[in-house]
Amino acid sequence: MIAPSNSRPLEVKRAVWCLWAAFVLSVVVSIVQFMRAAPHLGGQHPSLLLAGGTLLLVAINAIIIYNIAQGRNWARVIQLAFVLVVLLFYVYMFAHLHTLSMPIHRSPFGYISGIVQFLLQVFALWLVFTTPGKTWFEVSQV
Repeated sequence: MIAPSNSRPLEVKRAVWCLWAAFVLSVVVSIVQFMRAAPHLGGQHPSLLLAGGTLLLVAINAIIIYNIAQGRNWARVIQLAFVLVVLLFYVYMFAHLHTLSMPIHRSPFGYISGIVQFLLQVFALWLVFTTPGKTWFEVSQV
């Protein structure tokens, strides 16, 4: 079942806005990074698989955010799982920073925006997994 949207707590509304902000930022960063990389591809075009995979991930992310806004608990749990995977990636990346061939000075915008996106998502999850957001999702399951 889905909770009526007019009873959505302010915390859930804020969480959804944070998730949409992180989503838009990720799309903008992807476009900027592609445009920066395009001249270095030597006339080659990114593979259809890469483009299709990126579009699929964007669509899945939008669907999850929409369903969180609708009060669907499964979407909230999937978002948590995705953020935990990103956290594991960040832990690995920082633990092996000295051996990685991805210097931060190459794309500070990408790194900083990634951290901003991550923080927005963590804050949004905190809002939907604590009261009153948590209670709203529990009621929507009844």
